[in-house]
Amino acid sequence: MLAIITVIALNAIGTGQSTTGCNFDGVKSNIPPSPDGIKITTPTACKKFTATSTGGGSGSGSGDTFTIGVDIGAAVAKYKVEIVGQKYGQIYCQWSENVTVNTTHKDIPCTLSGSEVCDIYDVKAYSCAGFPCTTTKIVKTYTEKGAVEVKNSNCPSSPPPGGGSNSLSVLLDSASADFAKDYGNSANDFLPGDGPDWHWTANLTLTNPKTIDHIDVRLNGTGDYWSTVNNGAWPVVVRKNGSQQNSDYGQQIPANSGAQTFDLYSNKSILTPGTFRITFFFTDGSSLTDDT
Repeated sequence: MLAIITVIALNAIGTGQSTTGCNFDGVKSNIPPSPDGIKITTPTACKKFTATSTGGGSGSGSGDTFTIGVDIGAAVAKYKVEIVGQKYGQIYCQWSENVTVNTTHKDIPCTLSGSEVCDIYDVKAYSCAGFPCTTTKIVKTYTEKGAVEVKNSNCPSSPPPGGGSNSLSVLLDSASADFAKDYGNSANDFLPGDGPDWHWTANLTLTNPKTIDHIDVRLNGTGDYWSTVNNGAWPVVVRKNGSQQNSDYGQQIPANSGAQTFDLYSNKSILTPGTFRITFFFTDGSSLTDDT
């Protein structure tokens, strides 16, 4: 009877619902996720990554680059990963994408600049019913508590004003909506027409309010170019919470502190998508870029 109880305890801890007990890490990693679930394989609480560099990978110890490994259930269509500070709530290394057919595992590179807030970080992975991967769209959540620690000499002892960190995560969401016209050098370009558009979902997080000066979208390796400011480029229509934010080239767009989602639409100048590079330029001279 004692042996049976021991086996049950091992399996209970091996489900990933508990992140305590490093002796059970091997058991936990051998259990596949549910069909609609996703789980973290690296780093783990038992195999913690410690960032000790002072920027650009030039420091000592473990350095500043590691891999977030996740196993993906067969029914997962979209997923997201991030690391979240236990004390200050800083979020780094956000990554989200659609899952390609027959994908069962992904290794996502996470690079820390050396200026992150010192803290113990939980690694979080989510399977999502859609993007942005907000609370209402999360199907399953897996958390590996205390799997990352940042304690380099350059990181501040407290979070920056407003808390959090500035980040941009973009996904090519669909190619069927219609909010933007073809290239034409006028405000009429920012009206529906000329067929379906590319639709990118841009998840923007800011520590403090900023003003977006303009947004550029480029298709890497080609000359295809879309913009909110350059009337020599194909137009980018920006929407937020169902409301259009621009109606002509060169219009600045307010962005709040915290997490928010902008929907970007541009007419298709090319029918086959590749890797798009999206850059948000702010009036304070800063910018954020993501490839999707």
